[in-house]
Amino acid sequence: MCQRHSAALQKQFRDAHALAKDAHAKAKKDNDSIYFDRVPPYATLPKLPRHALVKPLLLGNLLGAF
Repeated sequence: MCQRHSAALQKQFRDAHALAKDAHAKAKKDNDSIYFDRVPPYATLPKLPRHALVKPLLLGNLLGAF
């Protein structure tokens, strides 16, 4: 840091920099450990059963609800 700034400001900057550096190191460690699990190849995954995304309604049943 520039020497023309006060010692108090320089200390505050160094303290804030140390906090940021520690937080970055912790976040990097956490992020690196999350991704240790291997993702299996697509071809080895079991097929999912087919399901309807919506249930069909008869128009008469829909109008009777009002």
